[in-house]
Amino acid sequence: GYDVTTVCFDGHIRTFDLTKGECFSDISTKERLTSVETDGDVVWAAGDKGVVKLWEMNEETMLTSDSKKNKQQQMNHKAPVLSTEELHGKISSFSLSRDGLWLVAGVESEEGEDDMVIFKTK
Repeated sequence: GYDVTTVCFDGHIRTFDLTKGECFSDISTKERLTSVETDGDVVWAAGDKGVVKLWEMNEETMLTSDSKKNKQQQMNHKAPVLSTEELHGKISSFSLSRDGLWLVAGVESEEGEDDMVIFKTK
């Protein structure tokens, strides 16, 4: 479709409908995020903590017209369904394979060295 999912240093994972110009999903993670991938059913996100986490896209994350008016409801924290072990560095980027079976993450260590980590997702 015409949806795009974004992350920000403010810890929010937001999904927008580009045809309407509206945000219809807002997940507050309380973490500084740098990367996101989604297939429309789940969202993978990662950031400075060096952990890749998965959230389900479901009714709890969808914004209704009432919740759009009520900013506090939007800011509710939603726990991830799954997360990796800490990778001992900041995740600068990652990508999910087309079949969704593999996740590759670029990690920058505290010493400034770059590394790549590959996960099997299922």
